[in-house]
Amino acid sequence: MKAFTSKHGIECDCRVDGTYYTASNHSQRNAFGPITTLLEQHQLNAWQTLDKAQLQATGSNANLAGIYSPHAGSVQPAKLVRGLMEVAKKLGVKVFEHTRYLKHQGQGILTITTDKGEIRANQLVFAVNAWLPRLLPQFSRSVVLVSSDMAITTPALEKLEAMRLNHGAPVIDARIFVNYYRTTSSGRLMLGKGGNYFSFNNQVRDTFHRASRYQAILERSFGHFFAHHQLEIDRT
Repeated sequence: MKAFTSKHGIECDCRVDGTYYTASNHSQRNAFGPITTLLEQHQLNAWQTLDKAQLQATGSNANLAGIYSPHAGSVQPAKLVRGLMEVAKKLGVKVFEHTRYLKHQGQGILTITTDKGEIRANQLVFAVNAWLPRLLPQFSRSVVLVSSDMAITTPALEKLEAMRLNHGAPVIDARIFVNYYRTTSSGRLMLGKGGNYFSFNNQVRDTFHRASRYQAILERSFGHFFAHHQLEIDRT
């Protein structure tokens, strides 16, 4: 991905600085052993256990233990998608935006009905994320639509460097509904927490497009990971 975005000049904050999985409380400390042991058995392990000094690179004393892999990083996904679309168009790919899928039928050659007309295709891939249960009812009982709420600070590059957060590696803890954070190249700190708003009947409601209703929880998470941080939250 890094090579592709560099080659095509896609500005999407793509930084391959690795990633950290951490234990942010004592009950999470034993979460990594079984995973790395199994990966070692299959000669697939790219993770290394962090000592106390290496753990400081996560920027938070709340992280009590952790593992690190250099084979990962972070990216701004909306900018990436926009850049990929421009490359696709240059290669002759037809892109139809603002076209609502209604249904599809057929074997071999598929007929896809939209609100703007019909499309014939050999293959159909749904890359719709939260809208999947609504478009394909057979997934409605096996997919749960739940929010992942995020907050981002105003730019504070010097403060982040002082916290050792001068990299693009994401940090994810070992909760079932994880806490996670990373910086941006413009000097902001983004923190998120999964598992808050469960949407009735898997509907993508307006709630998902507004400021988070769980701002108090996000502020507590900021305080947990970055006590006395003096960072100003810009928006949620």
